[in-house]
Amino acid sequence: MTKPYRWYKGEPVIMKRVYFMGNEMLTSLEHFYTKKVIPAVDVHDVKDTREESLEVVSDIQEEPKQEEQTQVNKIKFTDVNGNENAFEENSKEYQKFVDDNKLKDEFIERVLDGKINKHKGFNIERV
Repeated sequence: MTKPYRWYKGEPVIMKRVYFMGNEMLTSLEHFYTKKVIPAVDVHDVKDTREESLEVVSDIQEEPKQEEQTQVNKIKFTDVNGNENAFEENSKEYQKFVDDNKLKDEFIERVLDGKINKHKGFNIERV
């Protein structure tokens, strides 16, 4: 008698739907016990036995960790007149500039993350 489930990364799953996306055959899975849905898994990663599914997991190599940057981050502020000021992040000069112009760290981070364009008329970017 065949079991009603297959294995994915060592966990029992039920294949709910199989479909093509481009040239790839994908499946939506549901965990056999927790009923958690796992969308868009390559069909070839779903195995018949737990041992086979664990082999697939062990074959996946971890990405090598990037070496921590020892380079000092500089932040450049450009006002509406085109005047540029660059400072080392969190230096005394940086803090003085931020305090003098009444800039807020929260909004500076939002500009650096690209969530907003300017803060109090300053374009801000990492250099």
